[in-house]
Amino acid sequence: MRLVENKPFRFLEKESRSERLCDALRASGFELTERSRLSLTFARGDAASIDITWELAWWPDGDLQEDDRITIRQGSELLGEIDVRQLIRSKLARPLAEEIIHRVAVACEAASPRRP
Repeated sequence: MRLVENKPFRFLEKESRSERLCDALRASGFELTERSRLSLTFARGDAASIDITWELAWWPDGDLQEDDRITIRQGSELLGEIDVRQLIRSKLARPLAEEIIHRVAVACEAASPRRP
């Protein structure tokens, strides 16, 4: 089990994590087209854009938030969801950020190659 830290896990807070995610998706032909505080949008060729959105949850103290769920959508189609809080409580074979990158990349690979 991962050691409980006194700091909430926020994937997008570290630029190096989002850059590694962009690199992983770039290797599959995706390019980052938009970035906001809680989302990234990617496109690949003629395919509809893929939106990756982070939802946050409050810590019990009410002062801090951490990643709760990541949703991956292509238009109205749900490609995948990642329960970050469950991953935090799980024993993982790789670091949490790397596990998230892997799961997002797998979900994006399921994307439809053509616009609807």
